[in-house]
Amino acid sequence: MRIALLTLAAPQRAKVSVHATSLGRVLADAHGRTLYVFDLDARGRSSCSGTCAAAWPPLLTTGTPVALAGVPANRLATAKRGDGRLQVTFLGRPLYLHAADGGPAR
Repeated sequence: MRIALLTLAAPQRAKVSVHATSLGRVLADAHGRTLYVFDLDARGRSSCSGTCAAAWPPLLTTGTPVALAGVPANRLATAKRGDGRLQVTFLGRPLYLHAADGGPAR
């Protein structure tokens, strides 16, 4: 008899850092990808879902986000999305990635 062992990935807390780019310093995720804010978001509440979230995926976390190089931890928090998942915020503004960004911020 064979028994398969299923290994589940540990939940991930999002990590946010500051990266220097040709345009200046920007917030970035753990992979160095640029993070963005959406002007139509109300403070602490995302307005981006459906096709918007497909183009601008929210930076999600399973707990308190981790502040890395250059990011004051007290400026990071979370906001609950309509689907119940937690999105990382910076100064109350929900953070997003861009689906077309292929790699680290430059």
